[in-house]
Amino acid sequence: MTLFTNESMSIESDTGKNTTRSLFWNKPWLRVHGSWQDIISLYEGQGSWINEKNQQLIMHEFGILPRQELSADDDSITNILIALSEKEETELYILLCGLMTNGCVSTMLTSQQVMWCSQIHNAIGLSSDRIHNEYIDSLFRPEYTQFNEIHHVLSAFVIMNRYGEESGFWSRYRLRFNRDLCLPEVNSKGYVDKLTYALLAVLCLLEDSKQN
Repeated sequence: MTLFTNESMSIESDTGKNTTRSLFWNKPWLRVHGSWQDIISLYEGQGSWINEKNQQLIMHEFGILPRQELSADDDSITNILIALSEKEETELYILLCGLMTNGCVSTMLTSQQVMWCSQIHNAIGLSSDRIHNEYIDSLFRPEYTQFNEIHHVLSAFVIMNRYGEESGFWSRYRLRFNRDLCLPEVNSKGYVDKLTYALLAVLCLLEDSKQN
C-alpha cells in the first residue's frame, strides 16, 4: 500500500530515514498483503489508523511482537531490507528465489542473473547441503505454492529464518506475505548462516546495480 523510500540505497534526509524506520516498526500494516484485508477493514472504518489510543489494539490484531534489540550488523541489514521500494522488494524476491534454486527458477531472470545466482549458490555450498535440498523440495509442495508464487515462498522462508519466527522483525515483515503462509523453522545454525549470506548477497547486488 504505502511505498517506503530506499533508505540505504539512495540519498535522502535523516528525517526521511527515521520516518521509514518508524513506519515499519510502529505501523507495519501500511504495507500489507491483501489477505489481511479483514483486519484492515475493521479498523479503517473506525479511523483507527490515526488514533494513537488504538495502536496497541491494532498491533495485537496483527500479532505484532515487541521490537527486539538488534546488533549493529543486524540493524544495518534490517534498515536496508525495510527501506526497499515495492519494485526493489520484488527484485529481491526474484533474485533470492533464483539463488536458492541454483538458477533453476529463472523465468523472470536474465541469463546474466541466472549465472550469478548459480555462482553464489555454489559458493555458499547449497548444492551439496542435504538440509537445503530437503527444505527446497518441501517448499515446492502444493500446501505452499497453491496460493503463493514460489519466489514469495522462498524469500519469506529465508527472511523468517534469518530473524526467527518469534522475532519482532518477522512479526511485522510477514504482513507483506499471504496470511496463511506457514513456513518451517530451521534448527541448524549453519544453514541459517547460509540463508543470511544469500540474503546479503542479493541486497549487495541490488545496491551495486542501483549505483551503476
